[in-house]
Amino acid sequence: MNQSVHLLNLISKEKLDEILCAFTEITGIAAIISDADGRPITDPQNFTNLCQNYCRSTEKGRHKCYKSDSYGGRKSARLKKCVMHDCLNAGLLDAASPIVVGENHLGNILYGQFLEKHNELSPQQSCEVSRRLCSATPIIRNLFFHI
Repeated sequence: MNQSVHLLNLISKEKLDEILCAFTEITGIAAIISDADGRPITDPQNFTNLCQNYCRSTEKGRHKCYKSDSYGGRKSARLKKCVMHDCLNAGLLDAASPIVVGENHLGNILYGQFLEKHNELSPQQSCEVSRRLCSATPIIRNLFFHI
């Protein structure tokens, strides 16, 4: 990848936010645009309470989210298509599509934050997520219920 090329050299953050906002309004799903390393370029749009206020609210949680976003984005760039993957933080399903210009992987469009089967979270899964997020299991189960 040509390190001198950055997505924001080609389009403004404001325009990316505008496009992303329209996308999330039409689809009703959460989305964010990141650089190839998973660091956000745009503001998060339509994120769930679980992701915005628990997963991404601490430095450790954000790091896991960025790692997950980077993983999904790099996999999608390598395969040259949209990919689904489990988020590395809360275990939700996420999707990633690469933003490629020429041979340069400049970023990722990340969207999703959903469960494979609505409201299906085993007690073991909720305990595991609660431990990772340092939160009470009933709170986490309730947050998953609203996804």
